[in-house]
Amino acid sequence: MRSTRVNANAFYLLGIAVAVSVVLSSPAESALHNFVFGGPYWNEHSCGAAVTLLNWGPVLQAVLTPLFVFLLPGAGSVIVSGANHRMNWRPLQLFAAACLFSAGVPIVWWFGLKGYAAQTGLCEMLFDRSRFVDPFHIDDLDDSYLYFVSLSVFATLWVGTTAAGLRLHSAREAEPGSTGPELRAFRDFFWVYLLGWAVQYRVSLWSTQPNPESNQAQEWLRWSVICFIYLTASSLWTLAFLRWLWKWRVRAWWANVAAAFAGTYVIDILTMLTFFWLLLWAPVALLPLSHWNVWGMLWALTVGTWRWQALRQQPRAAATSGQKLRQPGAAADSGLGGPPKQPPALAGLKMAQTVAVGIAIFLLLALLYAAMMAYVVLHQRRPPQYP
Repeated sequence: MRSTRVNANAFYLLGIAVAVSVVLSSPAESALHNFVFGGPYWNEHSCGAAVTLLNWGPVLQAVLTPLFVFLLPGAGSVIVSGANHRMNWRPLQLFAAACLFSAGVPIVWWFGLKGYAAQTGLCEMLFDRSRFVDPFHIDDLDDSYLYFVSLSVFATLWVGTTAAGLRLHSAREAEPGSTGPELRAFRDFFWVYLLGWAVQYRVSLWSTQPNPESNQAQEWLRWSVICFIYLTASSLWTLAFLRWLWKWRVRAWWANVAAAFAGTYVIDILTMLTFFWLLLWAPVALLPLSHWNVWGMLWALTVGTWRWQALRQQPRAAATSGQKLRQPGAAADSGLGGPPKQPPALAGLKMAQTVAVGIAIFLLLALLYAAMMAYVVLHQRRPPQYP
């Protein structure tokens, strides 16, 4: 009987999953907003404290979901035991379990705070969804509730994806000889590339909050929802360039960093063009480029350096694969000694590229439609002038 021990690599990936999830689920928009339309009820019933407690739900969601996913039995768990080798999770099953658990945390948190507010009288109107809300006036209580719902949905998607994806990565790393060195390096690069982009985009939006005296600051809820959508859309655009950047074989460090840094501008511009029909809200997608694109530069330094290190280790990995090739049956594992085959991870990017092509076609049609409408508006006949 095998003894139970801690998987150090899984514990390391768990820490990364928790850190990334907390950054993505942080209620920065609500914390930085100045609530001035609450009225006397807001101050008399400590609604500011109630909103702060409510916004802790997504943060708790970001901490508990990775813990739940990495404690599940099976390969890649932080707890290594004999049962782990007899149980394997399919990717769809793991993603479904992560998202369902992640979605349940804010629901339980909401009803728990609702019961606490009913007993203590702490801003009960915040949890009363049957009260009338005037759509033509700003209601801080209703906006706080809708922000909690929006952030919880956004966190469910990203926290579930982060936790399940890194758990699958941990499971594949735990299987000896299951992957070659190049495929293992690509998987590491994939998660550094994708999660690093999401983190830098989220943090850059924190530092570009609208002016408190502007109309966008008063519509902070819409601002927040649009930022959540833009972050997800820009992450899909990054997948369209992932394979190209991985195949970038220039061994100069500065070239890898420069290619990644140039990609930040291309991706943000494509994200803005994707949502050009939002008119005045479309340029919000370019806000991460403000302040000299500092966070984009940090992302480019990380991704470019990671790719450069992988290129430097390729000769060593190739020599190791050549030694394995001399062993019987090792040709199939190393991918040498036969016709070259595309790594499964790179083949899996075809779906992301297909999505990117679909978005590009939609963007082209939208631009053609916008050009046609501009032509009609600019060349329409003027109305007759009457004396």
